[in-house]
Amino acid sequence: MEARQVITDPDHPAVKYCRSMDEVRDRLCSLYRSELACGRSGGSIADQGVMLNIRMILELIAYSTLLANETLVKQRIENDRTQGNQAKDIEQMTRAESVLKKVERANPQFFPVPLATAKVENGELHIADWDHRGQAFSKAEWLELYQFVNDQLHVRNPFSPSPPLTSRRTIREWADQLHNFLLLHRITLLGGESAVVQLGGLDGKTKATFKHVGPPDRMEFEWGR
Repeated sequence: MEARQVITDPDHPAVKYCRSMDEVRDRLCSLYRSELACGRSGGSIADQGVMLNIRMILELIAYSTLLANETLVKQRIENDRTQGNQAKDIEQMTRAESVLKKVERANPQFFPVPLATAKVENGELHIADWDHRGQAFSKAEWLELYQFVNDQLHVRNPFSPSPPLTSRRTIREWADQLHNFLLLHRITLLGGESAVVQLGGLDGKTKATFKHVGPPDRMEFEWGR
């Protein structure tokens, strides 16, 4: 069994990813503390504050995937330019929806996968996907929720023939789904490696940590904060 190494580089993709997950956790805590967390739709200024918080959580998820796939995305940008196509630098990516599309082009397996368990036995990491039965937060639901909160945060054109968007879940239900989705999940990194990420506790006393795994799912690195 190879000796484990502790990752201390603050610029390591998984380390930066975890820092972003810490902010996601803090914003989820804010949602749970809000008295408006049981509301179904926006409208009031206070409700819009909740919607803004949710949008920032969704943006953090998008930019977290960009952090985890920085090298791959930069390679894709260079390939596009080599072929004569225009491509924005990674620093110029400012729209969360566009970021997801760019990351997906570079790494189709980019979106976090929720896990049920992740245990180390005899130096090997054994993981089990969460049997979520439709309760996991998917990329399609990311887009659905992002479009809903954006609709709530903009003043509508009074002449628009389309009705305002409505949500099939309450804000509390969305928050629960986001929390369950990120509590323990796996992200795919460069070269097929992955990181198993544990979200910090909602009490704010613990931070996100990860176990860096290399194919075929053997422990290579471990890092904790």
